[in-house]
Amino acid sequence: MLAAGTITAVAYAGGPSRDTAGIHGCVQQRTGALRVVDPARGQGCRTGHGYFAEYAVTLSQAAGLPGPAGPRGPRGPAGGGIESLDDLEGLPCNEGSADEGVVDIRILPPEQGSQVLWRCLTDRTVTTAPTPQPTLQPTPTMPEGTPDPSAPPPMSETPPTTAPLVEPTTSGASS
Repeated sequence: MLAAGTITAVAYAGGPSRDTAGIHGCVQQRTGALRVVDPARGQGCRTGHGYFAEYAVTLSQAAGLPGPAGPRGPRGPAGGGIESLDDLEGLPCNEGSADEGVVDIRILPPEQGSQVLWRCLTDRTVTTAPTPQPTLQPTPTMPEGTPDPSAPPPMSETPPTTAPLVEPTTSGASS
């Protein structure tokens, strides 16, 4: 494996011509050392059987053919699926980020707008109680001539009568 790293370093440093066939080199038979050559400049390998004999190699960046597909694995268990938004409550969210958390779902009642609040609660989430939304109540209409029950009672035209004030008398006391 060390030779592969050396090949790459020498190939980039040597800078042979922009031949699309790849990088050409010569490997010394005795030591395994690679020497990059540029055939366009007349460079080649030392052939023969002597001390410095080399054999030619060509390195290409093109990918080879893909291998055959592996055997099919066993079938996994069927998932339960999601039947309700409530099934999402507590599931992880923002996985792999600095703000990992869990799903929080709130479904507001119709008097608060029937909204679905879906958020990811993290350590940095500030939770406050949801503000109830005001609801508009229809103004009741009364049939004509019906007194308004919220109105004060009508005043009569004659002043109310009051009973005369009678002073209590004490029996047997004379002055």
